[in-house]
Amino acid sequence: MKNKASRLAALFLSLSVMAASMAGCSSGSSGAASAAPGASGGTASATSTKDIKATVTFWHTYSANSEAKVLNEKIIPAFNQEYPNIKIKSVTMPTDNFKQQVLQAAASGSAPDVMRMDITWVPQFANLNALVAVDGMDGFSDIKSNSYEATLNTCKWKEKYYGIPLDTNTTIAIYNNADLQDAGLSAAPKTMDELAEAAEKIKGRHPNGLIGISGTGMWSMAPYFLSLGGKYCDDGYTKATGYVNSDESIAALTKLVSWNDKGLIGKCMLNGQPGTWDGLKANDGYMMVNDGPWFYTLQDKKTTDNDTYAQMPADTSQSISVVGGEDMVMFQNCKNQEAAWLFMKFMFSDYAQKTMALEVNQYPVNKKVAQDSELTSNPIFKIYMQQLETSWARIPNPSIEEMDNDISLAFEKAFRHKGTVKENLDALAKQLDDLFAKNS
Repeated sequence: MKNKASRLAALFLSLSVMAASMAGCSSGSSGAASAAPGASGGTASATSTKDIKATVTFWHTYSANSEAKVLNEKIIPAFNQEYPNIKIKSVTMPTDNFKQQVLQAAASGSAPDVMRMDITWVPQFANLNALVAVDGMDGFSDIKSNSYEATLNTCKWKEKYYGIPLDTNTTIAIYNNADLQDAGLSAAPKTMDELAEAAEKIKGRHPNGLIGISGTGMWSMAPYFLSLGGKYCDDGYTKATGYVNSDESIAALTKLVSWNDKGLIGKCMLNGQPGTWDGLKANDGYMMVNDGPWFYTLQDKKTTDNDTYAQMPADTSQSISVVGGEDMVMFQNCKNQEAAWLFMKFMFSDYAQKTMALEVNQYPVNKKVAQDSELTSNPIFKIYMQQLETSWARIPNPSIEEMDNDISLAFEKAFRHKGTVKENLDALAKQLDDLFAKNS
């Protein structure tokens, strides 16, 4: 506790205004939690869970008119059918400066019991000793076995899991059908080389490029860099040297630089116009972009007939994309961890995951639900979930923001020919290793 207090106090020495105290869960029995009926984890014990009386405060940023409505009117009432004595205090939080609010609350001991947290935040809060490790709790092994590897990795820090996946997303390739036809293709390219060859055939009619990569950071660039055989670090997320500057990574980035030199990559990559969505719709715009499921849900469904959806093309490795979404975490100040864990498990349950998927298009992290025929009957949903099988968690580390900035700048310098690809990746490897060491 002393270590936790000192680290959090140091972090907030410069903050003058502390977040207002939020009510934590009421006192009650403690100990290892049992699985909730309908949740992943086994059968509940009537004596150990049904009699628990507690209030669990849940912070989230679900949209009030749709997501929070389903949560409050369907998910929580279903939980209370199983656990009538556990009250869930659902709190919709403002998105502006939300991370700072949570950091302040953790520092002052007024954090909620559980929270829907952006996947990139989890290692930072875990490193501050603000979160409870849940991998020793009853039913965690079932959740682990029923989770996608990439989504579960976002909860991991120093060989412990500080949450469970809650909802997810990834990006896939989206093609303009007219451009595919003009390039002589009847289906999406299977490999990166096929993608480049198709773009070459019609580049004369596309002055702003054809492959709409929205930036040089991990979210935008990783699906291309990784699918071409590059790596940012080792599989354990501990070291960059020998990986981001390996021969394979140098070759992957060199190929991307050559595409840009030939005018194949859209101007949006280096902050030019048009953007990815506008570019895909334009007659002389992008042939292909990669984007998340919100692209489909925000489009007029009549226009989706003009697009082809597919997994990212592969080259020297399998098709790879990135994982996004939110995890569910428990804070150290929670007084009834058993009740909080029961609710966390219920949010992973088949019922909760399928309901949120059908009602508000929240992509499930529960693999069993993801294979439900009622969901996979949507062909676009099915492609996104197939891509998730080989998606990558962007370096789970407390310094992910600094890492992503260093990666983005190094790649941008390579694209602008400010130093060779090797020089930029060698320098990046050292920068990333320094950040890995900082948090080791």
